[in-house]
Amino acid sequence: MVLANGLKMGGPSLLASLTRNEVRAYFTGLGYQPFLHDGTDVGSFRDLLAGAFARIRPLGTEGRQPVIALTMPKGHTGPEQVAGRKIAGRRPFTRPR
Repeated sequence: MVLANGLKMGGPSLLASLTRNEVRAYFTGLGYQPFLHDGTDVGSFRDLLAGAFARIRPLGTEGRQPVIALTMPKGHTGPEQVAGRKIAGRRPFTRPR
């Protein structure tokens, strides 16, 4: 993994600034079979994992290996607020498009 956000940990990574179609195209271009999920529905994420694991190929064989790109809102596993300040779901930085 390359830290591509200018060494500012509060900003998005390179992949975070891409649309879903751009992320899919990026990993497809690298030779992977991308599986994308936003982490909101546990049941569908389990199905996605099962599908990705079923497509893992032995090294040295022809075909694309699966890769999972999981995007989750900031603070997904933490508290909603800290000292009255909203944390969960907040985007630390929004790049203008």
